[in-house]
Amino acid sequence: MKISVVIPVYNAYKHLPKLLETLTNQTHQDLEIILVDNNSKDQSAAYIKEYAKKDSRVIFLTETQQGPNFARKTGFLKATGTYIYFCDADDFVEADALEKMLTAARKEKADVVIGNYQELDETGTVKKACKGVFFPDPTGNLKRYPELILVKPALWNKLFRRSVISEDTFITSKIGEDMVITLLAFAKAKKVIYIDEVIYDYIPAETGLTNSIQPRNLLDIIVTCQTLETLLTKIDRQQLYGETLPFLMFTHVLYRILRSELIKEEMVRRDVYQKLHGYLSTIEYRHNPYYKKKIHYRLANAVLATKALYHCVLVRAFIRFFLTNRTLYRIFKLLDH
Repeated sequence: MKISVVIPVYNAYKHLPKLLETLTNQTHQDLEIILVDNNSKDQSAAYIKEYAKKDSRVIFLTETQQGPNFARKTGFLKATGTYIYFCDADDFVEADALEKMLTAARKEKADVVIGNYQELDETGTVKKACKGVFFPDPTGNLKRYPELILVKPALWNKLFRRSVISEDTFITSKIGEDMVITLLAFAKAKKVIYIDEVIYDYIPAETGLTNSIQPRNLLDIIVTCQTLETLLTKIDRQQLYGETLPFLMFTHVLYRILRSELIKEEMVRRDVYQKLHGYLSTIEYRHNPYYKKKIHYRLANAVLATKALYHCVLVRAFIRFFLTNRTLYRIFKLLDH
């Protein structure tokens, strides 16, 4: 069975040699590797074009509309494989990853396969091994767990049957766009399985929480949540996730309220907060069982959803200290789940 690997590319020239090496040397060779250049300013496009001359499985495409999801959509529409695998241009794939996922998918007749991943530093040293799921018994069909939508929504540790992904899931929002693709695929899938194998080597950006604090990026989480609800309703799957869906939306909106503290312009910061806070008040989360069990979310919400505390100078200084401290950043990362 052919697997279509779709990769959005933006200024990734220094990473492309190793990425393409790990993909073209996969133990499963029936591949098409679709790289979509998204207006790169470096030599990415030229490198891919030259590589495609050496390996017919490598396909070079361009997408002028800026954003990884536009590029993913372009690659998806070109893909001809039975299964789709998305990865990022600045990370790496384990040599036997695609074979292991495809073997499991065929054996179990699964529509989505989830694997493990590991976080690396820039030198390639493994910093942390991460499980793809956190269930007590991750065997069989994971759709029996309503908490399935709370797993890390990243695309790169999952193999998708092409039929569970549709064109309308590639939304234009710049925040949480991978979440929409993943959760819609889970909803449409008849069977989702997990394999206890390392699939992907992920290199997180050290700047972490200080990235993407532009007002548009923060407010896009509202668009993402609203679109997710609409698409789930469209396929009659919104009730599938029950109380986990509002909890998921609550965590993502609260996290963006936290990040809005880094906006320097006072009026802009207040405007972003007002809009995020307003949307948060429309989500039914206070009596949610998941919310009640997570004390860190309740504490964070007590501060961030209370206007007087959010705007307090001392509280703001305290939050900014944590957001800009690289060591403490790892503690706050749990709010992004």
